Amino acid sequence: MKRTKNWTKQDAEAFIIGCLVWIGPGFHPDTPMIDYVTGDGNLTFNASEARINQVKMNMAWELLGESIYDILTEWGIKMGLQPAMEVNGYTIQWNGYWGKWMVDQEDCVTAQFLEFKDAVEYSMKG
Repeated sequence: MKRTKNWTKQDAEAFIIGCLVWIGPGFHPDTPMIDYVTGDGNLTFNASEARINQVKMNMAWELLGESIYDILTEWGIKMGLQPAMEVNGYTIQWNGYWGKWMVDQEDCVTAQFLEFKDAVEYSMKG
C-alpha cells in the first residue's frame, strides 16, 4: 500500500474495509489500534503495527470523515456482520456504530430508532 500522504479516498476506504476484516464486528474507528485484543486477551497488533495502523486510521478520518460509518454499515451488511431485513418495502438494519436501528427506503435513511420494535412498527405503517 502506498504511503498515507499519497492516499486517495479509495485507499482510505480499502483500509477501513480491511479493518473490518482483520478486527471483525468489534471494529470501531474511534478505538485506538493499540486497544484491540483477541479473544484470548492478547493484543491484536503489536506496538509497531498499532502505530502504523493508527496513522492509517487518522488519514482515513481526514479523507472520509463521518462517511466511515456508512462504509462500515455497507460492508458489515455485505459481510454478514450486520444483517438487514425487509419489512413492507423498508430495510431495517442495526447500525452498531451509531447504536440505532436504521430504517431505509430506496437507499435513503428515513428514520432511526433505539428499539427494534419501534423500527418494525414504523415500517408496518408505511
